[in-house]
Amino acid sequence: MRELGVESRGRRRAEAEAGFTLVELMVVVVLIAIVAMLAVPSMAVAREDRLAFREANAFAELIHGARTQAMGRGAAQLVTITTSGTDDRGTVLVYESLDGTGRPQSSCRMQGAWAGVGAPFPGAPTNPIRGGENINGAAGSLVVTAGLQTSLNVNGVTGINAAAICFTPGGRTYVTTDASPLAAANALTLAPPFNGDLTFSVTRNPHGSAGPVGLTRDVIMTSAGATRIRSQPAATASPGP
Repeated sequence: MRELGVESRGRRRAEAEAGFTLVELMVVVVLIAIVAMLAVPSMAVAREDRLAFREANAFAELIHGARTQAMGRGAAQLVTITTSGTDDRGTVLVYESLDGTGRPQSSCRMQGAWAGVGAPFPGAPTNPIRGGENINGAAGSLVVTAGLQTSLNVNGVTGINAAAICFTPGGRTYVTTDASPLAAANALTLAPPFNGDLTFSVTRNPHGSAGPVGLTRDVIMTSAGATRIRSQPAATASPGP
């Protein structure tokens, strides 16, 4: 009886050390596949929301950088924002005001100071481009998949096609809006110092969606030119500050 008990215990130990059966392994693989399939959509949404934040942050950094460069370089800096036409997803460009000899010009309101804005070869030679961000991605890109769209709100006015933001070395800020970046830049000659609020919003409108989804990223610029980013649900997002 003792030998039979020893043999039975040894057999059970050997079976325990034999590992999983093929059926058990297949069950585990199927469970892992199901969990992965459930997680993929959430991961895709999170990735697209991060993309919207990245673009909003890039726009905020361009505006902040232009304000800093104006004071550091002694030349007026112009930021143009386009949210319509071929640039409906959002384009931001930063120009520097130089005269024909390459010397800095400090005024935002000089007649013809921004003649190079929006030209086929913009910036040469008097308004060189110092930076920019364009999210009008090609078909098949993540930008298109996420359906990123931008909108402008200046002092409560929506539906704006283009805006021009100009910073002087002395710290003054000017903002104008019009049908195109060049028209907005030309309007700076008569613009008073800006003392309102500007909100540049980045939303996700994926293909087939009924409207904005996820989080809206608002780039809010104060009258002094300082920027901050506000995130809020797209369903309750408002263009104001």
